[in-house]
Amino acid sequence: MHSVWRLRSRRRNSLPRHLHMPCTKVGDSDCQLLLYLRSTKELLLGASLELVEDQRRPGGLRLAVVQAPASPCPLPCSLDKRRKEVALHYAEHLLSEHRCITAVEINGSTEQPQSLLAALGRNLAVKSVTVRLAVDQIDEANVRVLEVVNGLSHLEELKFAPVSCNCAIALRRRHLPGRQLMERRTEHLHSLDVSVLRLSSESVRRLVWALIWNRTITDLAVQSAYLAPTFTATCREDRTIRQSGHTEHHLTLLGLPSAVCRRCRSPTSRISIADLGVEEIEPWLTALRKTSSLQYLKMDFGTFGQEAFEAFLMEVAKSDNLRSVVLTTHPQNSTRRNASRVSAAARFVLGERDTGEAALGIEHSTTTPHLLELVRDGALVDTDEAKAMIWNARKKLQKYSLDKFMRYAGVVFQSVECHPQHDGRPQLSDIGEDCWSLICSYLSLADIAETAGTPGPYS
Repeated sequence: MHSVWRLRSRRRNSLPRHLHMPCTKVGDSDCQLLLYLRSTKELLLGASLELVEDQRRPGGLRLAVVQAPASPCPLPCSLDKRRKEVALHYAEHLLSEHRCITAVEINGSTEQPQSLLAALGRNLAVKSVTVRLAVDQIDEANVRVLEVVNGLSHLEELKFAPVSCNCAIALRRRHLPGRQLMERRTEHLHSLDVSVLRLSSESVRRLVWALIWNRTITDLAVQSAYLAPTFTATCREDRTIRQSGHTEHHLTLLGLPSAVCRRCRSPTSRISIADLGVEEIEPWLTALRKTSSLQYLKMDFGTFGQEAFEAFLMEVAKSDNLRSVVLTTHPQNSTRRNASRVSAAARFVLGERDTGEAALGIEHSTTTPHLLELVRDGALVDTDEAKAMIWNARKKLQKYSLDKFMRYAGVVFQSVECHPQHDGRPQLSDIGEDCWSLICSYLSLADIAETAGTPGPYS
């Protein structure tokens, strides 16, 4: 024990004195450590850590995993073992001595010092923990991270996050700690995000029953693959649907996003559902019938059929407590492409853009309600005037010259030039404006096959 104390004392003395100042945070005030964030970052970088402000908690600081610029991947730890050791020791010091540390990110894919984990377990000021995972399974050495996190009864927020985009983490049963997450007493936990974890059916069952008995969680995020009837049981009970304060023990927010498209957080209570199949609508209809406290509902109907959609609308019409219902679609590539076309079409109508993309957009989006909305708002006109503007813009395409039409269609780089024929037959470039205008009234840019690349100057 004495040798350990002497070792830590030597490490403490080897660091700048101002970095070992005591915590000065009182209430929502700032700790003086905030003045030396640059110095702490240089020191903690040896362990791929940094100290930043916790924007969600007044006067709080967040011990975070450093990520590479313009990349979701964490920066590797320093190859200098001494520098890494000093950085980890300082992180331990911060967790042991500073109550201003209110949020912590920890790398669950690398082995963490036992003393650092112990310091995290003792810090009652830490309200939010994010476990970042970079591998497709959890090593035996990393089970200790989960065990420590599982024992933090004072936590308010617990989140598992990948260190690369759209990466789901396989949490295998044999690698789970002896006691499952959520099975210990959680008196303050109100936010749980396991949307990046691929849980076994047994883990899902345990999680569902833990949630049913839980009285504090108001914000939950899981993968949409777990939206089975057993999971929807957690929202059929009125006592797990509403939470407006410490005196009520109900659930206010159940967010169920897919691993790729994450739910946008909102201060209002709502249920958010994404990527459901038509066969999975019935459990949610049952849930709507049995709950009397749900007020805000948001659903993704991108994969629902007409029959399921009509059944949903009929059930919503019977609800006396729903105040807001929002229907969305999953932002796949086609959706994003269509949104881009509508935006380009609106700029075309407003006279802000005259390009091939904009012209193609007006062809595709003439009757799109969103285009009407964009034009109406952009031109500050009423609906009828906006419709007239869109119609007139659509008619402009029929007045395109041959060169402009072919250029916007991607057929030629600049103008249409045809090789002369010995038999004297007229070529495309010989067609007069009147004839071309008539032909153009039957054509659209979409009729022209997309070229493999940008046409050259001699096309």
